[in-house]
Amino acid sequence: MAVRKVRCCWRKDLADFRGLSELDRLGFLPVLEWFENFRLRYELEDGSDAAKAFWRMEVVREDRPRVSWHLKHWEDAIKWYLNWLSASEEEGGEHRSLPEQFRAEMRSAGARRGQAPGTKACYGSWAVRYATFAGGEREAMQLETASRFLTSVLEDENCAYSTQKQALNAIGFLFKNVLGVVDPVFNVKLSKTGSEDS
Repeated sequence: MAVRKVRCCWRKDLADFRGLSELDRLGFLPVLEWFENFRLRYELEDGSDAAKAFWRMEVVREDRPRVSWHLKHWEDAIKWYLNWLSASEEEGGEHRSLPEQFRAEMRSAGARRGQAPGTKACYGSWAVRYATFAGGEREAMQLETASRFLTSVLEDENCAYSTQKQALNAIGFLFKNVLGVVDPVFNVKLSKTGSEDS
């Protein structure tokens, strides 16, 4: 990833934030994880528009009655996040989550190499899954982590050979074209062949 900015992490800042009680911090965390997963699923930019869409589509749905104190608590969590986002942007830091950064970098690299839109979207989705699995930037840059991720796709998901190959190609593309590893070798065997490291 070419340009390094100061990394801003809402989870870390939430844990260190002095203006909240421990109970508030613990309660905000699942709401903000829910919001971030929603944004990633719909590929929405951080900000108030994403928060409004989240509120409309996930929180105040007619098929899911909510308790008023839950709504107040969730609203407070989203307000905290939007204030945090504004402060991060003023500081010029990188506030996107690792999955978001990986998806954006993968799409950019794919566009530079003339990938079809479907391939860019597919590879971006695998990058999001991988970044979520890795949990942090340092771990995500390790070939061992990628090997564990690919093994988990093969063993835990019982997926078709074509899906296994797609995952391998996407993670290989990530390492070569985003993370700058010239010739990544993953210690994983596809289930159809089962004889060679890929």
